[in-house]
Amino acid sequence: MAQRNDDRLEYMILFFAAKAPDGKTKMAKYLWEADVEAFRRFGRSLSGRDLYLRLEHGPVPQNFDKALAKLREEGLLAREFLDKYGYREERHHLADDAAVDFSVFSPEEVDVLHTAIVRLQDLSARQASERTHDAYWEELALGGRMFVSAGAVVEGEVTEEALAWAESVRKEIIEEEASLQEIE
Repeated sequence: MAQRNDDRLEYMILFFAAKAPDGKTKMAKYLWEADVEAFRRFGRSLSGRDLYLRLEHGPVPQNFDKALAKLREEGLLAREFLDKYGYREERHHLADDAAVDFSVFSPEEVDVLHTAIVRLQDLSARQASERTHDAYWEELALGGRMFVSAGAVVEGEVTEEALAWAESVRKEIIEEEASLQEIE
């Protein structure tokens, strides 16, 4: 199949549906995990989306439900309902006759997608959701905007080396501003 359009979010949904079929909640977590990891590696999200919405079960890209419905209408995404642990679970998978060209992703981007799968595949939807309930998620109100760039921040101790770097950058900025003021 030729490339459908340039909506990389839809290609990511199809990739995860092909490699790690799961329900909507976990699918949204795969997307967040991949976009955050891509931002850490490349300085940009993989989907092209800069923000997600803070919902009860974690970050969800805007228009996620519309994208799922569109892919089902196009015959690329299928869903089934399974009885699991006494409740009905929805599972999305690539449609049997779907032929999707994943060459929209570079090898490095495919590695990011696989990294998201490896990190989440053995978790239940609830566990994957709880993984996204970090300090950033907790700070926002329900429906709040979650920026991928902020989600990419890794918590940790500030080292002396990092402080020295920050101080050197601060000095460079001050010197640059001073030289600009001299020019004016």
